[in-house]
Amino acid sequence: MVFILQTAPAVPDTTSRLISLFGPLVQVLTLILFAVYARMSTTTMRNVHTLVNSQMGTQKRLTAIAARNLAVVAPTPENLLAATQAEKALADHVIQQGLVDGKEESS
Repeated sequence: MVFILQTAPAVPDTTSRLISLFGPLVQVLTLILFAVYARMSTTTMRNVHTLVNSQMGTQKRLTAIAARNLAVVAPTPENLLAATQAEKALADHVIQQGLVDGKEESS
């Protein structure tokens, strides 16, 4: 009789799961955005850029909420780290967007 030992597949940490879920979507949206930018006027591009940044902020907010909720339900070190990283990414986006918005208003 032969026994084959198999190890369970590694469960990716929360950050990797989030990236695997949303990474391809962000890449596709980026490609579409570049194609559209090539054909648009400057004013329209600014409006689209604002909309995309708004949607990115919404996505980062949802990711931060989901990661924090997961960390509350299953408070593993990986989940707590993922929640902290997602919340930091949201805070950084808000700060950066504020700087960009300030530059666009002054031009």
